Order: sequence, then structure tokens, then C-alpha cells
Amino acid sequence: MRFGRIELGIGLGAYVFVILIMSITILYYRNFGILDCASFTSVLLVFTLILVLWVPIDATVENRKIVVRYIARKAVIGNIHDVREVRILDKVKLGPIAFGNRGFFGWDAIVEVKGIGLCHMKACRRHNVVYIEFKDGRRYILSPKDPERFIKQIHQHVQPSLELYCF
Repeated sequence: MRFGRIELGIGLGAYVFVILIMSITILYYRNFGILDCASFTSVLLVFTLILVLWVPIDATVENRKIVVRYIARKAVIGNIHDVREVRILDKVKLGPIAFGNRGFFGWDAIVEVKGIGLCHMKACRRHNVVYIEFKDGRRYILSPKDPERFIKQIHQHVQPSLELYCF
């Protein structure tokens, strides 16, 4: 299933529910006032909003660069001419996380991927993703909306060479 509004709504709803339950519990069992409870709730909601705004939602090719689009920003991960290998992976089996977040809203982390090794994972799902390896050894797993079209865009910009493999 594609990451979308339903998953985002469920995730935000779960966060809001947990925050409200925590706030009511603090208000009921402690001698905090309603302003303390409201400030606690608002801080947690702002923190949650910040987490949601950094969810990787798409990967595109713009101006001969590979760009990961988040809800609130874009990040360039590399130049198309530096790509050594690109392929679609049906399903990614994740190992331990080295750095970053791995959660309900997606993965923006450096994670051990079984069969590949240490990768930068900037994806909102674990199936039907694109694996990219650059000439300098950096490896990425991205989740473009249309993986086949994404790979075709990369092939259109790269001159045919022996260094670009597609499996």
C-alpha cells in the first residue's frame, strides 16, 4: 500500500490521542493546572508536527539531480551522472538502524539492509522502492511514486555507458 493521506491521518490521530490521554492523566493525578496541561499538550503537538513535516514522500529527477521531496522541503542527494547502479527492489528487509528515524511515517535513516549493506533510506514504504548506488560508494533506497518512470528519467539523462547497471 502506498503511503498517503489515510496513513498520515491515522498516524496523526494516534499521536493526538496519546497526547490527550497523557494530558488528561497528568491533570487528573497531579496538581497541575489546566494551563500546564495545555502547554504540555501544545509542545508535544508541535514536536509531532515537526516530525511529520520531515517525512520523505517522493523522489524525482530535477535539473539532472536526484531530489528527495519531503512534505516541507526538498533535498538533493546526488547528480545523475554520478549514478553507478539503479534498480527496483520488490521488498526491503531491514536490519538494525545505525542513525535516523524508522517509524510510522516512513524512514529517513542510515540502516542496514539485508543483501545490500549500509544504506541511506529515504522512503515512505518498504516495497517497490528504488536502490541507487553512486560512484563514490553512497547507497540510497528511495520511494518514488512511480519507480519505473523514475528509472527511465535517470536513463534519459545518462549517456550510455558501461558503468550504469539496471537489474
